[in-house]
Amino acid sequence: ERFRMLASGLDDRSVNPEREDKSVSAEETFETDITRIEQLEKILLRLTDKLAAKLRRESLRPRTVTVKIRERGFITHTRSHTFQPPSNETDVIWQQARRLLQNWWREHPGASIRLVGVGTSQFDTAGQSDLFAPAITTDKHSENRGDKSIPRKPVDSLVDAVREKFGTSALVRGRLLDIVDEGDKN
Repeated sequence: ERFRMLASGLDDRSVNPEREDKSVSAEETFETDITRIEQLEKILLRLTDKLAAKLRRESLRPRTVTVKIRERGFITHTRSHTFQPPSNETDVIWQQARRLLQNWWREHPGASIRLVGVGTSQFDTAGQSDLFAPAITTDKHSENRGDKSIPRKPVDSLVDAVREKFGTSALVRGRLLDIVDEGDKN
């Protein structure tokens, strides 16, 4: 009897669609293949910028960054890296994603890319952290100054606040000015 009711769509149990995210990602498929890593890096940076803002809104800090690359012929590659401490800072995620893309590109120079994406997983909530984990350096020049890391959270928070109030195109990274994203024009 119970199976007949379930098969008829009759069920008194409540539906709870809320669940914790296991991963958060952003990707883009291109109309024409891309064969230059410089262009892929800019697109990956733009995707990382959007992804990191979403992570901060949801108070998620990932430990793992994954880059997804799809070549012509739908051959898909993924590369991942796990790091400490977890971070939702744009520059930290971007450095990890860019390094993964560059390492893949060295193995596949001149490949025709149809899709690129960046994903994050293994989340900590924003309040948790490992007090004894070494800081991730977010600036290649910081070692020369003796700094262990540069605090980017205030910058990310400010950028998020401005974009929330004035739209996502209110603040754009300088190296992304030549890339047009139709979805960002609000």
